[in-house]
Parts: sequence; C-alpha cells; structure tokens
Amino acid sequence: MVRNVSLSSHGTRAKNRNAYPIEKTPPITQTPTNVILRTISTHSAIGVRSADRAWRRMHGRPRTHYLGHVFCSTLHGMSINSTSSEAKTASADFKPKDKSSRGNASQFFIAGELCRRGHLAVVTLGNTPNVDIPCSNREGTRFAHIQVKTFVPGNPTCSVGIKAMQPYGESFFWILGGIPPVKSDRPFEYYVIPCQDMAHHVKAGHDLWLKTPGKNGRPHQENKMRIVHLPPHVSNSGWDISPYCNAWHLIEKQLKG
Repeated sequence: MVRNVSLSSHGTRAKNRNAYPIEKTPPITQTPTNVILRTISTHSAIGVRSADRAWRRMHGRPRTHYLGHVFCSTLHGMSINSTSSEAKTASADFKPKDKSSRGNASQFFIAGELCRRGHLAVVTLGNTPNVDIPCSNREGTRFAHIQVKTFVPGNPTCSVGIKAMQPYGESFFWILGGIPPVKSDRPFEYYVIPCQDMAHHVKAGHDLWLKTPGKNGRPHQENKMRIVHLPPHVSNSGWDISPYCNAWHLIEKQLKG
C-alpha cells in the first residue's frame, strides 16, 4: 500500500521520497538449476551485468545464486559452477545412443551435403512416409525424393525394410548414411542408390533367401525385414553396392534433367 501521498495544487500526486522504503534483503532461496540455466541463457551478458548492478544498488551486495551446493556470483559476468547432475548433463557432449537420434543426424548430414553441392534440400523428420529429404534444383523445376537409412560404419549390413522393394520412380533415391559414433575415427559413408536398382536387387536377394534352407534345413519364413550388405560384403545374390559410394552425380543428373 502506498503511504504519505498528497495532492499538489494542480491535482497531481506528489510522491514522498520516503513513501517507498527499501525492503530488507530477501533470504536466498534454493532455485532449480535448470530454471537458472534457462533464465540466464535467454539474456545477453550485458543484460545480466545491468541486472547485477541494479541489484547491488538496491541491496548493497552482489547478486548470488544458489546452485546445488555451490554459490556463484554473476557480478562480473556469467559464471556457473555446479556439481549437480543437471549441470553436468547440460554441458555433456552430444552422444547419440538410440536409433532415432542417429537417424535424425543422418538426415541432416545428407541434406547438408546436398546443399553444399548447390541444391535445395530439407528434412521432413518422419512427417512424410516415403520421403525423408525432398531435394530440388535452384530453379525449383526438377525434384528428387530421397529415403534415408542409417547404419554405423563397420557394420556388415543395413536394414532397409520392405519399402525397399517398391520401385517408386526415377526421381526416388535411397541414401544409406553411415554415421560414426562421436569418438570414432571412421569416416562418414554415403551410398546413393536409385530406387529401381534398390528394388530389383533387394527383391532378388530376398527371394533367394526364401528359397535357401535355413538352420537344420528348415525353410525361411516370410517377414518384413530387408537388408543391404555393406562393403566389403556382398549380398547372397552377389550385389555389391561399392559403385554407389558417394554417387551424388546420380541425383545431380536427375535435377539437371
């Protein structure tokens, strides 16, 4: 409530300087680390220093945050030291540990490679069932539709699923993206395969697998799994995908017409 307020001769309020006494310094309360990190990250360093100066003028001491068991002052900049698990998680390196993270990374790397070569490419992140990366020329008059499958370099096979047997058309391509782990010395691998080639060879290999007896002479059962053997391995039908390694020229040919 405002106190000691009087009206001047002109009908306006005149505020007494003592009407708003400075409140006592509030006690330090424990704030979740993730809230503080998110709040500080949304402000520039200049804004934080300005807020600290205003705090010091009002309370007579530097502004201090409580993070876990460590106090840190932001008077001279943003410096956060914390032993909490939340802070360690926020600063940890990105380590894809599941298929979805690795698959998303593969799509972005492939789209970036296409853009680096002068094309226009975007990722759909699973919003379209048969196309992961729509790609066009600069004029937007020619298009290529790309389905991405991801593998870890060094694996003998890459799973592609039953859709690999569908010949969607000349503008459709499969790109098998080999995304190495963060600390791996292996290079990235890309195999650019036209849809018709993929459908023909995957079907031939699967049909041969069905005809070949399995363990103890048991016949193989139909399923939805389809695989492509990665170099230096070849499929049971003898298909070797080595010629498709970094075959970006196949997409460029489609975009040029």
